[in-house]
Amino acid sequence: MAFDLVIDFVISTASMVGAFVNAEKVGWRGCLLPRLLVLRRHPAMVLSASCTRSGTCRSCCLTPLYDADGNLAVVMPLFFGTLVAASYLYGDLRLATGSVWPAAIAHGVHNVAWGVIGRMTVATVSPVLVNEYLAGDNGLFILLPSIGAAVWFGGWSGRH
Repeated sequence: MAFDLVIDFVISTASMVGAFVNAEKVGWRGCLLPRLLVLRRHPAMVLSASCTRSGTCRSCCLTPLYDADGNLAVVMPLFFGTLVAASYLYGDLRLATGSVWPAAIAHGVHNVAWGVIGRMTVATVSPVLVNEYLAGDNGLFILLPSIGAAVWFGGWSGRH
């Protein structure tokens, strides 16, 4: 069972990266981010986060494009926190390696991890708490490791 979960995770990540995540990385991290660096690292990271497909479409929280079931006063800080933390991680991966592939793979892992965590929390008496605030795409189970990875990689690669 655990081996099947690992194989499914690897195949899903590869599919995610190949299907659409890499296209986003080529545009936002490959082309835009290096050009924004004239503004310095922190503004470049935040601006590239706000320009991503997710950032521009989903940050319009009052549209039907954002499908949160939870309280927007809780969901939106989680969303923007994840967006910025992921932007630093993906951006630093891109800049440290000179390639969009590590960022694309990291994004694919993020998307697949979210799906795996969601499947592990199917039955619950409080679906909004679990599916939005804890295990959702921007829930604490994704946000906190994203922050940790961004801080760790930024320090490890010498990009503070």
